[in-house]
Amino acid sequence: NIVTGFNLLPGTMAIKNWLPLVIVLVSLDWFGTTIIAFTCWQIGIEVNWTEGVHEPSLFGSQWDLILSGIELIVWAPILEEIVNRGLVLVSLRAILSPTVAVMSSAVLFAFFHFTSVPGFLVLFWSGILLAYSYQRFHSLLPCILVHAAGNLLHLSTVWLFYR
Repeated sequence: NIVTGFNLLPGTMAIKNWLPLVIVLVSLDWFGTTIIAFTCWQIGIEVNWTEGVHEPSLFGSQWDLILSGIELIVWAPILEEIVNRGLVLVSLRAILSPTVAVMSSAVLFAFFHFTSVPGFLVLFWSGILLAYSYQRFHSLLPCILVHAAGNLLHLSTVWLFYR
């Protein structure tokens, strides 16, 4: 079934260990994002505030806001992690070394979300963290939770400051 086929169960990790792992991964993700954004800003590569903004969450009705929240916080992390880590990384891992497979899957993850050079670098960094997590813990669940947390932080910024 889908749950066991894509390792959506905790695998070798107990449920009580997910939260610290997710907190560490989210912290590393946002620390890396901050360093990348600051470095790009320092060398003159700036990002427009609209980059990555999900338009219905910014300009839509309350119903659009709810639906875009569900899409970005629930469905996108589940589907993207199944595709990027569950299918792509595993397929690459069958023909490449672990390091090359992780890096290649991170490049593909960033490429499919491509908006700008800083955006690519941020998503490449996230792709590395999530791919490493999947390789290390053999479960997509921490990846899905980190992905959902990242999308929630991004979406809440839009809701709080731009809506």
